Amino acid sequence: MEVKEPSEFIEHLLRIWSEIGMGEAECCKRLNELRHGVEEEFQKTIAPTKERRDNLERELRSLQAGTDRVAKELGVEDPDLLNDLDEGHLLGQIKEVMEFKETLEEKKKDREEKIVAYLGHIKSLADLLAEDIGQRFMSIGGAYTEARIEELRGEADRLEEEKQLRVSAVANLVAEIGLFWTTMAIPESERKCAFSDVILSDKPGAIGLERKSIQALEDAKMELLTEKERRESIRNEKMAEIERIWERLKTHEEDREKFITGPGSSLTIEGLKQVDEKLARLREVQKERREALIVGLRERITEVWDAMRVSPKEKAEMFP
Repeated sequence: MEVKEPSEFIEHLLRIWSEIGMGEAECCKRLNELRHGVEEEFQKTIAPTKERRDNLERELRSLQAGTDRVAKELGVEDPDLLNDLDEGHLLGQIKEVMEFKETLEEKKKDREEKIVAYLGHIKSLADLLAEDIGQRFMSIGGAYTEARIEELRGEADRLEEEKQLRVSAVANLVAEIGLFWTTMAIPESERKCAFSDVILSDKPGAIGLERKSIQALEDAKMELLTEKERRESIRNEKMAEIERIWERLKTHEEDREKFITGPGSSLTIEGLKQVDEKLARLREVQKERREALIVGLRERITEVWDAMRVSPKEKAEMFP
């Protein structure tokens, strides 16, 4: 169907009206009526189309705003696609923006899953270690950037390393405390450590990894170390005296070695008691031998004096 230009249509119509004898005034009247009718029909036809266009423009702006928001959450400040849309084709623009937004939403979802996993791991470790991790490691929302994921990964690694250090520290402290208890034969009733029941059951994993728990173990270890050093000082001092007496009494090496590797090396209460008893016996033996030696010397001196006819008065002066 051929569509004529408006000017051609009006000229054609005026020519027909003129041929049928219609006056100029009547032609103008009818032409105005026709123009109003056309304008009215045009408005009826174009209004829905304009409304559709306006709705599409609003939809596009809303999509662009949502896409821009997601992009900023992901750390993309100026999405190139939003600046390179095909002008004049609203449906095409809407499709492009929608597809781009869906791509960004998928990326956000993937990063959100990573963030949730890291935050859960961080919270679990922080609770285990009784550490204050700060608000930025508590909230899931906010930024979904690679930088934030790296920050969370770094914090998780830091806490994991701290956990391993504390696990190792607890294991070492438990082993040292247990060795002190065994070395000094401390009865269970006297084991004052707050975690003695756990250490006795050989379950160090049940001991908390909080700083206060580790400090409690450190305090228990230092208390036991002080007691061990006290006992060592007492034992070493008495063993030194025992060895000096052995030298004077010419005690056999085999007897010495037997005692040194037995009670003489012990830090138990029973071992120290045996060292005490051994020292007391050796002191007594040394005293008895000294007295016997003195008596023997007196007797020999007396014999010499008698042979020299030393008077009782002279003897008394020499041995009051």
